[in-house]
Amino acid sequence: MRLEDGLREYALISAFDDHRFSPIKASELPNLSCNVSLLTPFTSIPDPLAWTPGVHGIHITFPHPNTGRSLSATYLPEIAKEQGWSRTETILSAISKAGYHSNNKVDPEDEDDPVWSRLKVKVYESQKATADWGEYLGWKESRDRDKEGASDHVAEGDDEGEENVYGNGIEIGRKTNDNVKVDAKVKAKARN
Repeated sequence: MRLEDGLREYALISAFDDHRFSPIKASELPNLSCNVSLLTPFTSIPDPLAWTPGVHGIHITFPHPNTGRSLSATYLPEIAKEQGWSRTETILSAISKAGYHSNNKVDPEDEDDPVWSRLKVKVYESQKATADWGEYLGWKESRDRDKEGASDHVAEGDDEGEENVYGNGIEIGRKTNDNVKVDAKVKAKARN
């Protein structure tokens, strides 16, 4: 999936289809900010604790000991540090987040533990960009101005892939002839 397509798709999913939260209403937009984390490729590690909180995110997978169903969860690099968790606490929380709930505690010290012994951990790093509603509106206004003036320049052979940087130095737009209007989709869905 192309980055641009993925950002568009998952922005809409997180705004309207994440069942952990109520859909975003238009009246809430001025109080929201958008965080996007771009992840590096995942790397398997042999020791579930061989990673650094605040630097590495984790993605865990393991088979449920009773059903064999594959369970998985992830935490971004900043989560363990923000929560004040150790590596072990982070893994145990991720196991619970994945959907494993049992009266039997997972024991990292027990090499025969039915969960810990079959746990697969991958690590990754991320780059995070944040924009609040005001920054988005500033970007949109600037983009619209650029579009109005760009049609003359593009016809003269201007570079269609020129990057626009706004806000806090966050790249949040590219000037092209085929800009997709995500903001229109968000507004339309927010009204519903």
